[in-house]
Amino acid sequence: MVDSFDAIRTAPRPAVLAGKPEQAAASLESCGPISWLTVGARFWPQLAAAQVERLTASLAGATNAPVATNAAAAPGATSGAPILPSLRNVAAILRHLPDAKQTWENGTVLLGSLPLTTESTVTEALASQTSGKPETQAFGGRLPTFFDLSAGTGFSEAGLEHMAGGHLSLALTPQAAGLGWYYRLARRPAKFGPQSKIGYLHLNLARLLETWAEESDQATRAAVRLAASQLGQLGGNMSVDGDLVRLALDLSENQ
Repeated sequence: MVDSFDAIRTAPRPAVLAGKPEQAAASLESCGPISWLTVGARFWPQLAAAQVERLTASLAGATNAPVATNAAAAPGATSGAPILPSLRNVAAILRHLPDAKQTWENGTVLLGSLPLTTESTVTEALASQTSGKPETQAFGGRLPTFFDLSAGTGFSEAGLEHMAGGHLSLALTPQAAGLGWYYRLARRPAKFGPQSKIGYLHLNLARLLETWAEESDQATRAAVRLAASQLGQLGGNMSVDGDLVRLALDLSENQ
């Protein structure tokens, strides 16, 4: 949750994140799990920026814009889709855990907000990657415009929606199931003005435990279901407290 996602993308990157994300992953994998923990704890903004750049690189078109004018300030940052320089808030929803047949990306929905002034640019970029004409659908008071994206983009569908405060919402899903589930969710009231909250994390702990136990014996599955019925979401807000970044982790009851 930032005024400009470019502030994160242009942050100085360590050597392991200076190249392509695939190279960074290979380097960290060779150094073991401790290296992932170290980089994730210290350089999570740069790691998140690199992942967003990699996932949206397939949407780059003729209207590409440079990521940063100061190459020394953002080593490894390269030109990307025209949406990247205008991104504000970014969120990722992992709908399905990876397995032998699908990766993390195959189950991750990306969400972002942009200034409303970028609507024509973003619409043009998405339309150039579609297999048909954009279509506007109604979900109660929500009127998103859908784009059926070509397989080469790595996504199956995109959605654009007007938000409060003169902003535009962009949703990207790699799943053929589409984005209808997202637009059926109730909107939360918009908050304006300076805020100390810069992010959040919510994990459906009950569903995670049940997924891990799917291949266990019947008695184990029954025990896990009983335990999961008492659990809800684990997570909370990430906020700035002076020079510290705090993440509050609370366990809510199952509703």
